[in-house]
Amino acid sequence: MALPATGDVIILSPTGAVTRTIPTGVRPTALAADTSRIAVVDASESSLTVFDAATGARQEALRAGDGAVTVASGGGGRFVVMDARDGELLVFDSGPLILRQRHPVAGTPYGIAYDPTRRTVWVTVTQRNEVAGYDISGGTPREVARHAAVRLPVAVSVDPSSGALAVAGSAEGLVQRIVP
Repeated sequence: MALPATGDVIILSPTGAVTRTIPTGVRPTALAADTSRIAVVDASESSLTVFDAATGARQEALRAGDGAVTVASGGGGRFVVMDARDGELLVFDSGPLILRQRHPVAGTPYGIAYDPTRRTVWVTVTQRNEVAGYDISGGTPREVARHAAVRLPVAVSVDPSSGALAVAGSAEGLVQRIVP
């Protein structure tokens, strides 16, 4: 859980007890984790900082466009960041941390989720009330699907077993289920 006011990330047990607090040195506004790393986005600095999940040690940091807002684990040691200000999908390798892919997403992209089974990144497109899917396995992200969504979609999650999406809209507070 990210605590922007204190600059900490807290790790919770399955029961909700705090197991570790990581002082990040940034203002964490979004985070994602893979098996060995935790990626933290600081929206005020538009940065991505990676920490060792076992020790909490800071590893590397980079600027993430001009308006980083959300991050998802992209499988294979990658983290995917949404730069809402520039309308770009940014794919970082994390060992060493380097920007590998940068792809424009028109229509004010915001929320992001990764489906490891189908190797698809799902992005909410708030201006168009859509959710778009991108294959990031090649050298350049490639759009593979686009679906109408609730008004002002700002968050998306995916069930990797079925591929079903849950899309949250901020206009009316609705959550939509989409089965691609």
